[in-house]
Amino acid sequence: MSAIRQAAVSLVVTIPFCVWWTDTIFSVYKVKGKSMEPSLQDGDVILVRKSDLLPFFFPNPRLQHHVGTTITTPANATEYFISKHPTPFPGDVVVYKNPMAFPDEFIIKRVVGVGGQYVRPTYARRMVSIPPHDLWLEGDNTRESIADSRTYGSITKNLLVGRAQYILWPPSRWMPIESRPPSEDRTSTIW
Repeated sequence: MSAIRQAAVSLVVTIPFCVWWTDTIFSVYKVKGKSMEPSLQDGDVILVRKSDLLPFFFPNPRLQHHVGTTITTPANATEYFISKHPTPFPGDVVVYKNPMAFPDEFIIKRVVGVGGQYVRPTYARRMVSIPPHDLWLEGDNTRESIADSRTYGSITKNLLVGRAQYILWPPSRWMPIESRPPSEDRTSTIW
């Protein structure tokens, strides 16, 4: 009887922690389609960081430079501890909710620009202004990428799920997902 009770107590503690972990910190997503080739291939399983929680364990040098502080101590990191979504920068690969789909459909694309920048969409002549708190997202494989900012414009950061960190499956492709900022002729800063 005590073994059953011990197992029940373990489940009562473990299940809420696992739910919190996958809802708040990390989650796993499967790549569908060819829109992110060659960076990500159809069927790849990726680890997505859903939060800037604990930045002193997962430092982001671009965030430190952007904010102008060094995030190395818990006292300095408290203002970031509550942050729900990671701070995306041009070149990052992110997962977001499709603004045109219900129920939720998750899409994986690369950040081309962030709010406060002008972006030249692929195959376009004119620059587009990105509103504050929005992102411009495009697939790496422009011939296969249909559902991105070229279709429905900039995406609000409220639809952001997280930043892709690693390819977990297949084992032959196990590696970090590189950030590749767009070329300078595609973006410019408004400020």
